Amino acid sequence: MLGHRLQYSVFQIDNSSRIIDNIIQDLKNNFEKKFTQEDSVMIFKLSSSCEIIRFGYAKNDEKDFFIIE
Repeated sequence: MLGHRLQYSVFQIDNSSRIIDNIIQDLKNNFEKKFTQEDSVMIFKLSSSCEIIRFGYAKNDEKDFFIIE
């Protein structure tokens, strides 16, 4: 496992950008087409840009987020 569980389906991954990018590519290449409107995956890349990457139903959800670290 690359991270640790914060809640039932919430994980925190403290790792390099390369590993995070590999996870994102793996999701895109192997799972993105299989996601339905019942699936929701969100990746928050916490940095100066705070990028949010969405898969499944989450792609339709454009709400603003406040992230407090």
